[in-house]
Amino acid sequence: VDALRRRLVSVSADGVALAWSFRGHGPVPGPRHRLHLGAPGAPGPPVGATQFCHLPDNDLAGVALADFSVVVLDCEALRVVRRMGAGGTGHAGRISDLCFGPDGRRLYTASADRSLRVWDVPTGQCVDWLSFRAPPLSVSVSPTGEFLATAHRGQVGFSVWADRSFFQTVYLDGPPAAATDMDT
Repeated sequence: VDALRRRLVSVSADGVALAWSFRGHGPVPGPRHRLHLGAPGAPGPPVGATQFCHLPDNDLAGVALADFSVVVLDCEALRVVRRMGAGGTGHAGRISDLCFGPDGRRLYTASADRSLRVWDVPTGQCVDWLSFRAPPLSVSVSPTGEFLATAHRGQVGFSVWADRSFFQTVYLDGPPAAATDMDT
């Protein structure tokens, strides 16, 4: 739902994003009301959406796809602005949850491959990769972005993690080569 409550964007298992009008009770008129989320020119059937999160402040949406990649949508223009984790550079299992950081610069994805990835939205690069003993089912970020909470399969309660970049200088020399084990 946009900030003015005029339209809503939905995504579906057939890989289509649609813009709906509250006033017209149907798709937004014009050619820009429908978008296929799969990679442009990709062979095979469309890639369906499995998870969705919206950042109302800047009208961006994160959409997890069935091929384990993530796209960031500009909901106003209904276009893909970033594609992350495509071509084997991301998760190796279904994405169970995703959320934006408070300023929209980071996107956090939890996966059945027992990992959590932190994506830099402006560049589309993975900036952190965490692994767990049990797959994370849910992820949430504090309003300040300082803490991350995860809930895991087979565990009661949730875990809270601190973002070390709030407490020390962190140098990024490119995407992480391996996951950091959070259970040791």
